[in-house]
Amino acid sequence: GIMNEKQVAIGESTCGARYAGLPQRACPSCEGPLVDVTALSVVALERCDTARCAVEMIGTMSEQFGYYTAEAGNNAEAGEALTIADGNEAWMFHILPDPTFTTAIWVAQRLEPDHISVSANAFVIREVDPNSPNFIYSTNLFDIAESEGLWDSKSGKALDFTIVYGPPTDDGKSAYSTRRVWRVLSLAAPSLNLNPYVDRYGDGLNGLPGIPFSVKVDKPLHVRDVMAMKRDLYEGTPFDLTHGPQGGPFGNPARYDAGAFEDGMTPDGEEYDVEAMKHGTFERAISMFRTSYSFVAVSRTSLPNQVGGVVWFSQYAPHAGAYTPLYVNAGDEAVPDTFSTGSILKYKPSAAWWRFSVVGNWASMFFRYAIVDIRKVQKSVEDALFATQPEVETAATALALAGDKEGAAALLSEYSNTAADTTIAAWGDLFEFLMTKYHDGYSLEDQSATTANMRKVFYPKWWLELVGFFKTPPPKKPHGDGEGKGEVEGAAAPVHASASSWAPMLLSNILVGIVCCVGGVVYGQSNLKDKDKEGRARGMQVHGQAPRGAPRGMVSVGGYGYGSSSRQGYATISDDVQMTMTSIPSTKSCQIQL
Repeated sequence: GIMNEKQVAIGESTCGARYAGLPQRACPSCEGPLVDVTALSVVALERCDTARCAVEMIGTMSEQFGYYTAEAGNNAEAGEALTIADGNEAWMFHILPDPTFTTAIWVAQRLEPDHISVSANAFVIREVDPNSPNFIYSTNLFDIAESEGLWDSKSGKALDFTIVYGPPTDDGKSAYSTRRVWRVLSLAAPSLNLNPYVDRYGDGLNGLPGIPFSVKVDKPLHVRDVMAMKRDLYEGTPFDLTHGPQGGPFGNPARYDAGAFEDGMTPDGEEYDVEAMKHGTFERAISMFRTSYSFVAVSRTSLPNQVGGVVWFSQYAPHAGAYTPLYVNAGDEAVPDTFSTGSILKYKPSAAWWRFSVVGNWASMFFRYAIVDIRKVQKSVEDALFATQPEVETAATALALAGDKEGAAALLSEYSNTAADTTIAAWGDLFEFLMTKYHDGYSLEDQSATTANMRKVFYPKWWLELVGFFKTPPPKKPHGDGEGKGEVEGAAAPVHASASSWAPMLLSNILVGIVCCVGGVVYGQSNLKDKDKEGRARGMQVHGQAPRGAPRGMVSVGGYGYGSSSRQGYATISDDVQMTMTSIPSTKSCQIQL
């Protein structure tokens, strides 16, 4: 679940934990844990009208029925963090199995007013104060820590939940989590100048301050501020994913997982050290290509529940898509079809995930340029939604207060569905725009022009230097040095043969080449004449004069293909204007290769 009709919202993040847990029990009456975080969240959203109720119900049920984890036996997947909020309170909740695997250990900490807290696949609750109303916890929290030798109640030190119940070993990849926490808190409170260099618990290195559980925001956060956090790629920081060799020459922020090659082979078939790969790491983005969905849930007590609960929802990587407002009390049509259709097994253009995915994947090839175009469309689409939202909500509120809940629901669902349709159409157009603008090392400057203006998109200097582009190639070995006579550096030596063996072959190749050349000229001229007549008959012609160095290939004219091995021009296509074909000559040259 995400949000219920009472505006109680729940978010989730899988975390590492000390006890790895068992699989779900085989039957209701069998031994073993019965509930996981999904079941607990669903039941809480079904039964609770406040965040505190949800915290207590999830905790109590997990203790009573036993808690099983995302992946049994795996410490890295053994814990969960939930963010649980309503219009009045926000809580951070952590849970893991107990060492007997028959119950659960959990703790929840309430945020101070105007504070923000983040979990990014790691526990963040630190010292637990049993006397503070800001903490709720399981009945076994302190006893298990002491009986397991993880904490001494007589030490005078508070129980640090993250240290005591976090993963038992350090995998050396703590920045995978802590960096994202640092980034979000830094964006929310830049005045604090938080330190990003911390250990796996969030404590500062080299005597520097650590990352706190929460920070007070410098200013109230708008929904769009949170969207920007979800789309963040560390730009402008030392960890910028759009710069450096890992992202290639054009700043692709994607960092693929080494774990994808668990069969022990790289794509090129070379073996690698599987154990060593476990310790390799990249910076982990907040906006990730493997995102299924993301959302910003908004609970507003100033509005009736019918209108106040809204989830800004998107699929795929947040930086490549757009958010659509979905109202939880908008009835059966609250969720547009585009968000509930499709499969990762087959491309489906009506599915939002696929629309956003193809844009993100195409943009990754020329990311530093293409992301500018994506952000323009994101802003345009979302600007329109935020501009019209107050009017729609005012009308829906009036209907709800007048007792017409069905009318309010219909109005809100129509708004959401129209927004989704507009977004999906815009992303279809955006994909076509990006494909046309960026391809084959060129950028088309103006897609509305009748003459193609192609700008070369070449590699940056730092990358050329990195790959040795400017290095002088090694000299070839001189002839007559007594060794390897006739050899070419970097290639096998040619086979030497007598004139009697190669002369007939040369003559036959020359004759074949002449025949091909003459045939190509005749066919090419004839073909172009036929196509030119056919094009005029349909009222379509092509005009284009390309700059030097423009790419060569096929020019598509209303579905017809014109090909030439020596074409110099690059043409644009139009179905509604008359133009002439220039700089696309017929085949008048050929090559003979021996």
